[in-house]
Amino acid sequence: MGESAYRWGMYFQFELDEIGACRFDKHLEAQMRLNRKWIIGTVAALVVLTTLSCSFSDLLGATPEIQIREIEVTRIVTVEPPGPPIDLEGVWLNPVTGSHSTIIWRRGQFEAVSVIDDDGEFFPVTDSDWDGTRIRWSYYVPSTGYNVTFAMTSLVGDSLNCSWFNDHDASGTRTMERQ
Repeated sequence: MGESAYRWGMYFQFELDEIGACRFDKHLEAQMRLNRKWIIGTVAALVVLTTLSCSFSDLLGATPEIQIREIEVTRIVTVEPPGPPIDLEGVWLNPVTGSHSTIIWRRGQFEAVSVIDDDGEFFPVTDSDWDGTRIRWSYYVPSTGYNVTFAMTSLVGDSLNCSWFNDHDASGTRTMERQ
């Protein structure tokens, strides 16, 4: 009979005999059985070790616990700032001197922001105070060097009644008109 030809299969060696029949090498066949048993044994050992390392409840799932937690809730409310309590905002004309005092509502209070003479001379406001019911403001007159203070006594419609004084011992009352 002729020589046997050895060929390699994918996983094991086999040989073809003279008539071309396939015969497994007995040694390789025994080795494959051993490998198969080793794999099955390893998988079985891993399953046993995994089962032993976990508690029974972990395998079936943990029993749910009810937890009651306090949650702090913050509500953000946008509040429009309150408007002015009286209708004092505007430009007020002093009919005697011809000056215009401008009073505005800003950050929850009235504030005198400018005084301008009838000839365009600007009198810087040096102080303005709102006490919640009445406004008082002071300004400097550069052309005379006087400091003048007006204090509101009442507001009747479009007439702003004030008392006034300056640092040269002059004082009086004045009714200013809304422009």
